[in-house]
Amino acid sequence: FRNTISPFCCCFSCFTHSYGSYIRGTGSILYNCADDDSDGKKLVKPEEREFQKDWIKDFDKTKLRYFSGMELSRLFGFKESFSFPSSCTPKQQRKLIGNSLNVRVASKIVELGLRCMQLNTKGPKS
Repeated sequence: FRNTISPFCCCFSCFTHSYGSYIRGTGSILYNCADDDSDGKKLVKPEEREFQKDWIKDFDKTKLRYFSGMELSRLFGFKESFSFPSSCTPKQQRKLIGNSLNVRVASKIVELGLRCMQLNTKGPKS
C-alpha cells in the first residue's frame, strides 16, 4: 500500500495505463477514511519517511479502492462536461486516462514553448 492517499491529501502519484490491473507503480489508491483517521496515510517525501513495523495494525483494507475513470479525469483537469462513451468499461476508462496528460500542465508547457519560439524568432537586439 505504498501509494495510498486519503480524500484529504492534495498530492498523488502519476497514473499509468495499467492502473486498476496492478497495485505497485501504477498510481495512488484511495483510502476512504474519516477526517480523524487520515493521519499517517498521506504521501510523504521519501527523505521524511519512517518505517513503522505496526503500520498496518489500524489499517482497514475494506476502505481501499481505485479511483474511478471520472475521478481520474477530474484530477487530470478535464472539464465537468467531459464523459466517457457508454460502451467504455471502467478498465478502459482508467487505461485511457493513464495514457493522458493533465490538461492544465500540458497547456502551460505549450504556452512556454510558444513564448520561447517567439523570443528566438525575434533574434538578438543590435
